[in-house]
Amino acid sequence: MIRTTLFSTLILFHFCTFSQSNYESLFEEAESIFNTNPTKSDLLLDSILNADSIAIPLDIRVNTLRLKGIRSTYSNKFDIATSYFNRSLSLLNYLDNETDKQTIKAKIFLNQGKNLLWQSKYDTALSILLNAREMFEAQESHKDQAQAMNDIAIIYIQYSNENQKGLEAFREALRLYSLANETASAAKTMQNLGQIHNMMGSNDSALFYLKTSNLLVEELKDYRSLAVGNNMLGAIYNDLEQFDSSEYYFRKAIDMDLINQDSIGLLYDYFQLSETLNAMGKYREAKKYGVLAYDYSKSVHLKIGAAKSLVEINASLKDYKTSLEYHRNFKALSDSLMRQDQRRSVSELQTKFETVQKEKEIQETKAELESEQRFKQFLMILIGVVLLFSAVAIYLLFQRFKIKQELLSQEIDTLRLQINSVFGGGVTDLNLTIDKINEGLYKPLSDREFEILNHALSDKNNRQIAETVFVSVSTVKFHLRNIYEKLGVSNRKEALEAILAKT
Repeated sequence: MIRTTLFSTLILFHFCTFSQSNYESLFEEAESIFNTNPTKSDLLLDSILNADSIAIPLDIRVNTLRLKGIRSTYSNKFDIATSYFNRSLSLLNYLDNETDKQTIKAKIFLNQGKNLLWQSKYDTALSILLNAREMFEAQESHKDQAQAMNDIAIIYIQYSNENQKGLEAFREALRLYSLANETASAAKTMQNLGQIHNMMGSNDSALFYLKTSNLLVEELKDYRSLAVGNNMLGAIYNDLEQFDSSEYYFRKAIDMDLINQDSIGLLYDYFQLSETLNAMGKYREAKKYGVLAYDYSKSVHLKIGAAKSLVEINASLKDYKTSLEYHRNFKALSDSLMRQDQRRSVSELQTKFETVQKEKEIQETKAELESEQRFKQFLMILIGVVLLFSAVAIYLLFQRFKIKQELLSQEIDTLRLQINSVFGGGVTDLNLTIDKINEGLYKPLSDREFEILNHALSDKNNRQIAETVFVSVSTVKFHLRNIYEKLGVSNRKEALEAILAKT
């Protein structure tokens, strides 16, 4: 830790005297040890980013951000990686050299695609990688184009289940790696081709690619890839029931994983070798490797497979007690896994059910709102129609009342004319007395009622009568109702007729 801090401090201390060529050398060193010495490479890259940006060439800074993004992807820090890639693309816009700009942009797209691929965001990753491949093709960059095709092939297989498209993409990647003399990458692509051919049932082609790949990675001393290749070959020969060859390759895979210190790969090697040895009748040795796989594995699926295999192996050895114990273990693990799967299935079904229910509720609510809206619209129209008809009816009633009042007024005027023609004067000339009017009435008129009747038989309206006798209009109406009731009439016309009859 002290040594690392000292190294970082020394680099920062000398940055003020660096020229552009110094920064280029520093970046080249960081890039050359990117995979072999990631710690030192990161220190060099951080030193470039922490320096005065004016002194650093723009393309160096952009590529430094890109490499930091790749490192973050390898560390599963996907959001941080995305931030680095976006920053590098932003700075790239200020680069003057168009050729360099397109080359770096294509590499950033390639790295972004891989970042998305590792997050299982296949649709977006595929779009970006296809774009990167076209850009590399235009630049005739075989190695980078091959890397893009390799990732595109993985997407076709893992996401789209389009094995044929994946196979064609891997073949194109292999061709491009060969043109670029990238032996290590070509060997890994051959492993992928072997695996796909095995999945498609083309075992001869699978064996060819895997064996060729093994020869290449062995020369390169890439023991991790060699372990994977040997394991694949062992599995294929086991499927072909060529158990001697299967045993040979599984043992080679174990040797490589011991060198690699790959405990997970080693346990799978043990389990698969155990099954091969069991098929060959080598029960004791099969039991040894099966127990190793069962005891040390943390994978439930691998434990279940090993337990099931050990049930059969111990039964073949006539160790029925141990066979029964592994059977119980197998049953317990299987039931546990089944319960987990059931819970997962129930949870998924519950989620789906709740989603459907929510959608149904949303649709029902939407339908209710639409129905309520339609009802409100209908109600508003109905209210509008009712109001319109009410207004028409009121208008017609008013007109009828007005006409009736006009007719009544005309009849009263006619009676007044008749009175004038007969008596030569108005209503006041009738010389009416209260006693004369009260003759024959069941309920006699009061003096006040007689006074108001006299005014009513004249041409005065109710307001004028009220002003004359100093009462309200309501009081006048009240007295008139009483007068009409006592006279047995309903209006002024009838009242005038009744009075004429008494004269």
